[in-house]
Amino acid sequence: MIQILDKNHSTWRSWAALLIGGMFYCYQFLVRVSPNVMTDELMSSFAIDAAGLSFVLMWYYAGYVGMQIPLGVLMDKLGARRIIAIGAVLCGVSTYFFSIATTPYLAATARFLIGVGSACGYIGTLKLGSQWFSREKMPLVVGVTMTLGTIGASLGGLPLEYLNTTVGWQHSLYFIAFAGVAIGVGVLIFIGKNPPNSAIVPEDQHILEDLCAIVKMPQAWLFAIFAMLMYLPLTLIGDLWGVSFLEKRYDIPESQATLAVLCMFVGVAVGSPVFAWLTDVWKSRKKPMTLGVIMTLVTYLTIMYVPISSFVIVCGLFFFAGFFFNGQPLAFTCICEIMPLHASGVAIGFVNMIVMLSGFIFLPIVGQILVSLWDGSTLNGVPVYSASDFQGALAVIPLCLGLALLFVKGITETFHLHQPK
Repeated sequence: MIQILDKNHSTWRSWAALLIGGMFYCYQFLVRVSPNVMTDELMSSFAIDAAGLSFVLMWYYAGYVGMQIPLGVLMDKLGARRIIAIGAVLCGVSTYFFSIATTPYLAATARFLIGVGSACGYIGTLKLGSQWFSREKMPLVVGVTMTLGTIGASLGGLPLEYLNTTVGWQHSLYFIAFAGVAIGVGVLIFIGKNPPNSAIVPEDQHILEDLCAIVKMPQAWLFAIFAMLMYLPLTLIGDLWGVSFLEKRYDIPESQATLAVLCMFVGVAVGSPVFAWLTDVWKSRKKPMTLGVIMTLVTYLTIMYVPISSFVIVCGLFFFAGFFFNGQPLAFTCICEIMPLHASGVAIGFVNMIVMLSGFIFLPIVGQILVSLWDGSTLNGVPVYSASDFQGALAVIPLCLGLALLFVKGITETFHLHQPK
């Protein structure tokens, strides 16, 4: 059964819990995308090429993916507050070790631990939302969470690029490491211990049964794979290769390339509440998801293959790429609506695990394609990849978005499944 501990909670406490917990999701997004403005420095420091850098950074996703189900189980048992606090501290400490790593293998180990610590950022914030808000508010919770994440990604753009240029990539990461520890302490201090919707897992309810129920549910797989395919552009463009690709594709300096990628995350932030609103106006989850994947596909085909001479248009295209991405987070709303509240942590963890496999699978693939297309040219010992190299390697983006369109067609509408089971 589900026990509601306190229905008379104040709205401001709910929002405070969500926003404070969401600060960690904002932070871990900053840590994750930080290599995007450090690719040359990292390849130079560790004496590696694109494939080597992809190898180092993919271990973040290994740690992240591996912890999704265990964290979902722990949060269903213990709540999100303590798990988020531990994750924030681990993420901060591991970021420091990454900054002082002397070999690619030590750097990969540090990124793995960063992934472990970051793993509760998204599912932890959504779990907080499910504990502090009613189910009818979950699309809004997802939207706010995505907005907080994009703020972190934005900080990992121009602000971090400026800091990196000013003090160097290692000292930049020192500041970021300290912030992670501070956020962890803040979560423990400022988030209340007794959320209103504390679902107590029944004594006869086994976590393994919840997980098996999800795995046996075809719709859960459709939600998860759709979400993974839709997330791929943020992984490849936002986390690692976006700035380098834009520098070569449009012959622009790093600062402008960073600004264009920032526009993508601004688009995510702006579009998030719009898609939450659309799903209520249209009384549908599936229609906004379909709109999102179609328009995202069209936008990336234009970015990658249509000649564009105006930087303003480039920024606009990246804004719309981020804006229409917001069909993806609705997959998390759908999984929450088809599962009972006490299993929401496991359900969200399952979907997020599949989503983040995109980085573990596709980062090394793209890195290997870049190396295979590379003509061997270097600058100061760092490999130089051409625009055509990036176009060939990043062709996986429109391919996967096309597959996402096929998956969304099989998704069943869940809008009317608001009532707790």
